[in-house]
Amino acid sequence: MDEEGLSPAPPFNPYEPPKAGLDQVDTEPTTQASTPLATLGQRLGGSMVDGFLGLLALAPVFAGLSLEGFARQGRTGNPFAMFQMAGTWGAVAGILTLALWAIQWFLIATRGQTVGKMEAKTRIVRLDGTPVGFARGVALRVWIPQLVGYIPVVGSLLVLIDVLVIFRGDRRCLHDLIADTKVVQAAPPPRSLD
Repeated sequence: MDEEGLSPAPPFNPYEPPKAGLDQVDTEPTTQASTPLATLGQRLGGSMVDGFLGLLALAPVFAGLSLEGFARQGRTGNPFAMFQMAGTWGAVAGILTLALWAIQWFLIATRGQTVGKMEAKTRIVRLDGTPVGFARGVALRVWIPQLVGYIPVVGSLLVLIDVLVIFRGDRRCLHDLIADTKVVQAAPPPRSLD
């Protein structure tokens, strides 16, 4: 012991595991927190694939409606009128659309990816790198912006703002800010040794 009542520091041991004080503890998981953000091109590509799948699900409506039917549907203001006017084809398109939504929502809740995000090799995660789950990935990130989009005038403006906010430095859209999420590059699958 020295004069101040402190014991001398132990000798340096290069083989001793590192120690950190409480002020040096890193609270973010190191596995996904350091994953690079998805590029704007990856996000656009994933959205385009998902949009194309949505159009394919609606294809039967296009077969069942004439140009006059499309014009009448636009005047009704009812987004579901085209399904009603297309008759049986509209019912088929409705079933396909509901099935696509269910698949996409399941994939988001379990993998953090839609089909488009899988193709673009991106994934949705929370800011700390943990999985999004159903509440954040689907309810907050998908349903809330869609419901707001149906509000006349204000909804269209908010949808535009949602898309334009992606040009921020952290590349997070408005729906990412609402759900506390970010879109990152998905790790490539492990290679087999065959």
